[in-house]
Amino acid sequence: MAKLFISKIVCFTFNKCGQFTKTQVKSALVGFYTEDELISGKDVLHGHLTELVTSLSLGCVVPCYVKRPANDNRMKMTADDLW
Repeated sequence: MAKLFISKIVCFTFNKCGQFTKTQVKSALVGFYTEDELISGKDVLHGHLTELVTSLSLGCVVPCYVKRPANDNRMKMTADDLW
C-alpha cells in the first residue's frame, strides 16, 4: 500500500503545473515560502521519489540530490530543483 506524505511545497507545485508558467510558479515559491521550507519540500520530494523508484524496480535513475551552497541564488536554484 502506498504511503501518504504531505508537503505544502510539493502540493502547491504539482497543483499549479499546467495552470501557470514555470516562471510564475517558481516566482511564487521564492516569494512566499522561506528557504528552509523550500529545502524541506525538496528533501521530501527527493526522498519519496527515490524510495518509489527503488521499491518498484522501475529501472530509471533519480537525479542526484544537490545541496546548494548558501548564496543569493540559493532559493531560486532550489525552486528550479523542485520544478
